[in-house]
Amino acid sequence: MAGRRRRVGLAKRAQHLGEYLLLRALLALLARVPRRAALWFARRLGDFAFEILRLRRRVTLENLARAFGEEHSPAQRRQIAREAYRAMGMTFIELALFHTGTLEELVGLTRIRGRDHLRAAVAGGGGVVYLTAHVGNWETCGAVTGWLDEAPAVVIADQRNPLVDRFVKRARERVGLDLVPIGSALRKLLRRLRRGGRIALVADQDAGRDGVFLDFMGTPAATATGPARLAYRSGAPILIGFDRHLPGGRHEIEYQPPLWVDRARPEAEETVRLLRVYLERLEAFVRRHPEQYFWMHRRWKTRPPDSAGDGGATSARSGSTRRDEESAAGELRE
Repeated sequence: MAGRRRRVGLAKRAQHLGEYLLLRALLALLARVPRRAALWFARRLGDFAFEILRLRRRVTLENLARAFGEEHSPAQRRQIAREAYRAMGMTFIELALFHTGTLEELVGLTRIRGRDHLRAAVAGGGGVVYLTAHVGNWETCGAVTGWLDEAPAVVIADQRNPLVDRFVKRARERVGLDLVPIGSALRKLLRRLRRGGRIALVADQDAGRDGVFLDFMGTPAATATGPARLAYRSGAPILIGFDRHLPGGRHEIEYQPPLWVDRARPEAEETVRLLRVYLERLEAFVRRHPEQYFWMHRRWKTRPPDSAGDGGATSARSGSTRRDEESAAGELRE
C-alpha cells in the first residue's frame, strides 16, 4: 500500500513538472514573437477549445440561451460563444505574458473611461472596494487600476499544480497585485480597508448556499455578499470597473460612478441594494459586449429553494432568516 502511494505521488509530481515545463516552453516561444502574433495564437487556442475539445461548450450555449432567449438566434448565440472562447484564450495568454512584460507596458495598451469616477472614489482618503467581473481581462483591470491609484489586495486560491501556482502568483505580483490567501481573506481585507487601503474583488460567479438570489440577465442568481458587506463594515465606497478586449491586443477599462454606502440602513438591506446595482450595471455591460463575458461558468447552478425566484433578495441558504444573515455578517467583525 505504501509503495502504491509512493508511485502515485511520483506520477503526480511528474505530471506537475510536465505541465510546468510545457507552460514555460509556450511562454518562451510567445516571448519571441510580436504581441499581435501571440494573441492570434490565443484566439486559435480559443477556437480549438470551442470546436475540437468542446470544453464546457454545452454550459456556454445553455447560459447564452437563458440570458438572451429569442433576442439572438441560435446561430448568433453560437457566434457569441465562439468569440467568448477567443476572448478567454487571449486572457489566458495575457496572464501568462505578465511574467515577461512590465506594468507600464500594460498601462500603455489600455484606454481609460470614467477616470473622474476613480478620482471621486479615492478623494475621501479612505479605503476603496474595487469591484469587477469576469469580463474582458479582469486581471488587467486590477493591475491597471492599481497603477492609477495604489496596489490593491486580491484574493487568490491555490492552483492544483504547485509549480504553476508559484509561477502564476509571481506573474500577478509582477504587475503590482498584493495577494491574499483565500483562507484568511475576510479579516485581512477588512483591516486593510479600515486602514485606508484598496481591495479588488469579483462577485459575478455562483455563490452557492452562501449567497443571496438577485436577478441577473432575467434569472435569479446566487450572488456573493462579501464585497458589499466589506464596504458596509468599513464605510468604503465601491468603484465598479469593467475591462474589455479591443482590436490589436489593446484594452479599455470603463469605471462606473462610485457606490456610496448608507450605513444608516440595516446591513442586510444595504448589502442587497449595493449588489443589485452591481448586477444591473454588469448586465448592461454584458448586453453591450456579450462576447467579453465568461459564459463557461455555471452562473445559475444554485437554484432558489422554491425554484421560482422572483429576482428579490432571497437568501441562498435554505430557510435562512434576517438573523442568519446578520450572524454571517458578524464573521467580518474583528
